[in-house]
Formats: sequence, C-alpha cells, structure tokens
Amino acid sequence: MTPQHGQTSQQCQNNYVIEPEKLNYQPGEILQVNVHGKTNIDLFKGVLLIAYDINNNVVGTWATTDTNVQTIACGYDNGGITHVDNTDKQNIIAYWNSKQTSSASAIVKFKATIVKQYSVFYVGCFNAILTLNNVSTETTSSSLATSESLFMSESLSTTTPATMDIGVDIMWTYTDGLTTVTIIANNLQVQQWIGFGLSLDDKMV
Repeated sequence: MTPQHGQTSQQCQNNYVIEPEKLNYQPGEILQVNVHGKTNIDLFKGVLLIAYDINNNVVGTWATTDTNVQTIACGYDNGGITHVDNTDKQNIIAYWNSKQTSSASAIVKFKATIVKQYSVFYVGCFNAILTLNNVSTETTSSSLATSESLFMSESLSTTTPATMDIGVDIMWTYTDGLTTVTIIANNLQVQQWIGFGLSLDDKMV
C-alpha cells in the first residue's frame, strides 16, 4: 500500500477518517464507506482503500459512483479503491460488498493510504474495523426480555449456566505509533461485564 513516490511514509496523524456506515456486517451485505478529512481543510490528492480479513487477506469487492475514484485490482478484480486524478479532495465515497460466503471473516479491517501531496503520504495510519454480526435480532431480543422479567421478579441469578461459557478474544496491532485494539465477547449476558485496562508498565499501577 506504499506509493512509489521516492519518499517514505510520514508519521501517523489523525487528520483523516475512514467512516463505514456501520461497524458490523452480514455476509453478502453492501456497506457505504466514506473517507474524508477530519476538518474541511484536511484535503488529500490520492487514496488507496482496501479491506482485509484477520489474516491480512484481501476480502470483498468494491464499487463506486463517485467520479473522484475508481476500482482497482488488489488481489483480484475490484479488490480496492483508488483516485482518478491528483486534484484536491475533501472526501470520497465507495461501496464495499462483503460477498456471500460461509467462511466470512469475524473481523474485517478497512485500511487506507492517504496522499496529501506527492511527497507527503500516510501508509497504514487510517483504519476502521467491522465485526461479523452473527447474533440474530430474535435471540438478542429474547435474552433482553428474559433478563427484564427476572429483574422485575427480583429473582435474578448471577450464575452462568455451564452450557453458556463466555469467550473473550482480544487482538491488537501496533503500526507507526497507532495501537488498534479489538475485543470480541461471546455469550456475554445483560448482567455481566468485561473490564479491560492499559498501562505504561507491566504492573498495571
């Protein structure tokens, strides 16, 4: 994702944003993704936008009606989005198709390279993370309704059934000064919570 401009990537800044319309997805779903400056003076000339799974494989395909960008082959046809020309841009809009697959990735990361000027660009600094939405609305609603009934009857049990083990996956990446942390919890009940702490030393003080 590094432009061949004879320069190295700049230190990461927070002046650009990847903004999907939501942060979870279903296989086969199409999501709008907006890449824009943090303020209206944070313009950019170039962009390369790609979606990766947890193993850094390119996933999904792209389409766009935005005349500032076009699809590009990254791993396969329409695997990424890039700029059409080097004019200043305030934002671009593209559409990511997650594709219908039985092996959909639990985590999808949108990554963008942003070119502010020919010799000033940022590689791997801007990310947005999607999680696979594999819990049905019916199941969620049923769990909430049951919990509300228990609260009303004042007979709430805090014991988790043996068949409902709670699984927690914590993943993080560190790139050019930016740490991205993803937490996935399975079977977490309404009355339960997860604590997560960060510290500059190994004693958490």
